[in-house]
Amino acid sequence: MSTPPLRALLSQRRFDEAETMCRHRVAADPADAEALGFLLPRLMERREMLQARVLAEQAVACGGGPRRDLLLMLGRVRAAMRDDPAACAAFRDAAAGDPDDWLPLLLLGDVAERMGDGEAALAARLQALHRAERTGALAPDAALAPGLQAMLQRVIPGVQQARGAHLDAALAPLREAHGAAAIARVAAAMDALVGRRPVARPHPLQHPTLLCLPDLPPTPWFERERFPFLDAIEAQTDAIREELASLLAEDADLAPYIDMPDHAPAAPMWRELNRSPRWSGYHFFRHGTPVDAHRTRCPRTAAALEALPLVRIPDHAPESMFSLLAPRTHIPPHTGVINGRLTVHLPLIVPERCGALAAGGEARPWQEGRCMIFDDSFVHEAWNDSDHLRAVLIFDVWHPDLDAAERDALTAAIVALGEFNRRHAFASTAP
Repeated sequence: MSTPPLRALLSQRRFDEAETMCRHRVAADPADAEALGFLLPRLMERREMLQARVLAEQAVACGGGPRRDLLLMLGRVRAAMRDDPAACAAFRDAAAGDPDDWLPLLLLGDVAERMGDGEAALAARLQALHRAERTGALAPDAALAPGLQAMLQRVIPGVQQARGAHLDAALAPLREAHGAAAIARVAAAMDALVGRRPVARPHPLQHPTLLCLPDLPPTPWFERERFPFLDAIEAQTDAIREELASLLAEDADLAPYIDMPDHAPAAPMWRELNRSPRWSGYHFFRHGTPVDAHRTRCPRTAAALEALPLVRIPDHAPESMFSLLAPRTHIPPHTGVINGRLTVHLPLIVPERCGALAAGGEARPWQEGRCMIFDDSFVHEAWNDSDHLRAVLIFDVWHPDLDAAERDALTAAIVALGEFNRRHAFASTAP
């Protein structure tokens, strides 16, 4: 009679027979991850730590099997033996094998914390959460085993506490200069970001992905007359259009506006446009950094943008570009990151029966040379139903209901968020 497979033995609770089987399998293949997955915890329960460690180290050294799983087993054995530096080395090696794998970093953070290295623990946990968010593991409907979900949720409060302390320090000079009341709206948004108060929900169609400043009127569309400074760039419409036409004639450096990994949480929504030339951009500023080659290529456009009171936040804003929407193309409903800035379209090429831009459930058509201003924290979408290209110049301006102190505070807070993420997300995780 043939021997039942390991799973059958376990389901029948024939654990001694299962152990005998696993020992034979590991003797034949030291990297048999399934056999080790049963055998190592059983040895550790019996406090046979040295034997467990020898088997785990042999498995990794032989170079076979699923290396990540074997490294996790080795790290856990070493951690159980309180050989914390060696455990950290195994978890770091496991994490290095896959930039989307967050579990080894969570385990590394626990060991680093036990060693008393709070900075390394925070760095490992923040990096783990970044990976988990990028791969959708933090989504409410993520299909994770309860134990893994609990591990992720357990580290979030500590990371949020550290992030909140960093934000408090960044806002302290603004409170001193202007008074707490003057920047209360910004402070409240940051408190919500780090979980110290509920997130503001001013409108059912307003869902900024990062920050929602409370008590700003939930207005999806802003009338052009509120922004007299736009007169200057509208007067340059013909010159800007000429530079765009020259680019199009030369098949210039246009790039798909949407470019994300196929496994990113938002990828299903953008499947039709991801890495597609149907929605292309030609940037003049990208995440606050000027694209010098493009600005040199289009000097009149660059000069017209420089004359505007654009949002300027280091490493984040301005954002400005030519946005090119191909015929018969639909940009699906989506939202921007924050309600403290507004998005402006200067329409340059608008074919007949082109389509419209909708924000907050209200659709408005483009008119060449006439700026459109909307809050992209509202659900918005756009479509070109014509047989010809639609082109606009896009840039960002401050929400007009934010005063100078609030703009300064929001700038300081967003810069501080970036500093916090860079400091820890790229920090060494070595205790």
